[in-house]
Amino acid sequence: MKNGCLAIITGTAIILLSNNLFAASPDPFQQYEMQRQDINRSAMLVLGSWAVGNMLVGAYGHFNTTGQVREFHQFNVMWNVVNLGIAAFGYHQAVSADPLALGHVDVLKEYNALQNILLLNVGLNVSYMATGLYLRE
Repeated sequence: MKNGCLAIITGTAIILLSNNLFAASPDPFQQYEMQRQDINRSAMLVLGSWAVGNMLVGAYGHFNTTGQVREFHQFNVMWNVVNLGIAAFGYHQAVSADPLALGHVDVLKEYNALQNILLLNVGLNVSYMATGLYLRE
């Protein structure tokens, strides 16, 4: 009887300890999602800072230049209002998301969505540059 109780207590202690050890570390998908959200938060802060800086330079240029240069600065301010909006939305999304609440499929969907957005952005950037080169000619 003594040995049986001791075995049950020992087995229970081992199970409780092993559950705590495994519960302490999130799985690789959750670790990836936490890292992705940390990077996204940092990137949105950089984009927002860049946008504010460009808006300040654009506003200064707008009030201190004339002609096409003034129009360039106006466009720069307007474009960076868009960048600031993107940064604010992206930062809000990164701060409000809970990476531990996402399952493996959800993490993969988030990854694919980001990948598609970045591919679209590359396509738009190439088209902007090609249009600019065409208009220059």
